[in-house]
Amino acid sequence: MPAQSKLTFEHLLYAAILVLALFLRFNQLGAVPLSEAEARPAWAAYQLSQGASADLGDQPGYVMLTASLFAMLPATDFLARFWPAVFGSLLVLLPFFLRDWLGPKAGLVLALGLALDPGMVALSRMAGGHMLAISAALLAWLALRRGNPVWAGILAALALAASSTVYIGLFSAGLAWLLARRGAEAGKLDAFQPLAIDWRRMAIAAGATLALGLTWLMQIPEGLISPFATLADLVSARPDFGGAPLIYLPLALLAYGLPAMVFGRFGAARGLQQHDGLRSFFAWWAIIALALLVIYPGRQVLDLLWMLLPLWVLAAAEFARFLQSPAEEEIAAVGQAALILLLSVFLILYLGRLTNLEVGSAQFYDALIAVGIIPLLALVASFLIVSGWSRTAAKHGLAWSVGLLMLGVLISAGWRFAWPESRASSDLWMPGPAAGQADLLATTVADLSEMYDGEQTSIAIDRQSDSAALAWTLREYRVYDSTSLVDPRIVISPPDIGQPTGSVAYRGQSFDWHIHRNWGGNVPGNLLAWLLYRDSAEFRQPLILWARADLFPSAQEPIIETEETP
Repeated sequence: MPAQSKLTFEHLLYAAILVLALFLRFNQLGAVPLSEAEARPAWAAYQLSQGASADLGDQPGYVMLTASLFAMLPATDFLARFWPAVFGSLLVLLPFFLRDWLGPKAGLVLALGLALDPGMVALSRMAGGHMLAISAALLAWLALRRGNPVWAGILAALALAASSTVYIGLFSAGLAWLLARRGAEAGKLDAFQPLAIDWRRMAIAAGATLALGLTWLMQIPEGLISPFATLADLVSARPDFGGAPLIYLPLALLAYGLPAMVFGRFGAARGLQQHDGLRSFFAWWAIIALALLVIYPGRQVLDLLWMLLPLWVLAAAEFARFLQSPAEEEIAAVGQAALILLLSVFLILYLGRLTNLEVGSAQFYDALIAVGIIPLLALVASFLIVSGWSRTAAKHGLAWSVGLLMLGVLISAGWRFAWPESRASSDLWMPGPAAGQADLLATTVADLSEMYDGEQTSIAIDRQSDSAALAWTLREYRVYDSTSLVDPRIVISPPDIGQPTGSVAYRGQSFDWHIHRNWGGNVPGNLLAWLLYRDSAEFRQPLILWARADLFPSAQEPIIETEETP
């Protein structure tokens, strides 16, 4: 009789981390309207689910999966983001299946880091194929490593069809593998690479996924070439929103990736110096991924996850070395950690005060001096621990304090994405502008429709904007027939088009539609305020909702029903 696996405390910790990841990714997932970048693939999925022709765009894998949901359930913002949230949560379980070479402590640290990482959380809550591509690619490799070519083929096909970002990860990881194998201890990579691969079964599974799943049971033949569509998107440098400014990369690493950077760089240096093949692989992966984004004109901040992922592996392995008491002077290590944490609290308070003080004032310089003195006090304390007690105790105390501080940074930065009150325009993960008052516009249109004939979605609308977010928001309304002899009851247009012309008068109301970062020089005007609070300048791009004056009870002339009335 086969031995049954026992539930251990380690399993419970992984379960708790998974629950935390699910909360951060699913809490109020549909509360924020879809941005323009999110609405484009979501609108294509909705059209496909309604039997209309749709442009699969550069994320066909996401479009097909989401269209399947929309075909069974009412299309909502929540369901538009459902699959990215699912795959983002599954990624957190990856370290559980890699404990044989990660080790139990490093595996738990890595799982917690992936659950809390702001970029992982933000991308998991974003409608689109980017998180599907990242997660499916890594899960496909895991399936190969565990000897399951069928699931490997299914996930690999989905990853290639989900988003062009997968090619950045594949190229950087492949080149890093070649460089790492040149190391003196490259044999350690053998434990990391997959088992003997049944390429035939994997190819059949991938082909079946493309032929059935990504063509919607052969209804959309374009799905067969979806992996090449995402590759073409990469080559064309993603012209829809343009490439992110180069300065966004260090800004994002400083604001979102600091914990992985702090410990990951030490792990990378250790691996390269000691010619450790496995650590060298992750170090080269992070370096090559960053280099690719520097030279690639179509870069997006979300592509930084291909650098942060290997850095998190290195950071977890490095920090796990300190998840035990030092061999000597444990009290000194605890005291040092407590002192540095206390000093860090004062440092954060003074940094926050700097954001509210006038530059050049006496109070500003006093706070600036305090900001400079506090790190010096931490260095002096560490030196005294080394001199009076032991270097080992000092290392542990410093690692504990920095680790707890970085955990606070992760919780603060990742937590804000789970709440709709966060200012999406100030964050860097999403390409294009943030969503504005889509909910308010939808409510206004529904009220006008109900006021006219008692049904909230019966009115026809003349949409004079090519915004995908507008099409998605008003997806349940009929489109006004431009050949009709009757003036449209509702017209939605950009401000530069002006008031509709026709035989009736219109009343207009402005809605903030797109919210853009207003950063002169591609950096926030108050960099410190942005780093601490994500507070920065923005400008709003409006749309005007025009409604026929005779829709309102105060109209002088009643509406005359005709057969041509839409």
